[in-house]
Amino acid sequence: EEAASFNCSALRVFAGGYDLNWDEYSPRIADALASCLETAQKNNVVMALEDHGALCKNSAEQLFYINKINSPYLRATADIGNYWHPGGERPVDGVKNIAGFVAMVHVKDYVIINNTPVACPSGDGIIDLKTSFRLLKDSGFDGYLSLEYECQTGIPQHGISTSLSNIRKLTAAC
Repeated sequence: EEAASFNCSALRVFAGGYDLNWDEYSPRIADALASCLETAQKNNVVMALEDHGALCKNSAEQLFYINKINSPYLRATADIGNYWHPGGERPVDGVKNIAGFVAMVHVKDYVIINNTPVACPSGDGIIDLKTSFRLLKDSGFDGYLSLEYECQTGIPQHGISTSLSNIRKLTAAC
């Protein structure tokens, strides 16, 4: 209802549940999401489930909820960087698996420093954003790409400008 009052057509949601057992709690999360469907439909707002970690950290877990609930009012937020970290799958594979269900997209990138993923300006890291963007476009996604800037180094204004420039170049090549 709040999202509708701001004319938002999609609302990012999470499965939550850090330190909870998948087998025990994922059915409860599915039931909780399903209990919101009537309100979502009444207000014409899509719940966009993010691959954010815990009980929904990759495309397989997103698809579990989406397929179980089977409603156009539950779709996905494709956080491209999250498929890899913390999701444990190649971002291109995560995007490919979920592309037909995407309502929102978050873009971020990483480099590896001392075997640790470190956020960097989007397009400067190791994630294949161009292929990810192409997969989304080919699936019919025509929404916005939201920059999720998480860099802890450098000057944020420069990193944000670099990210936006890189994203524009990569999407133009699609």
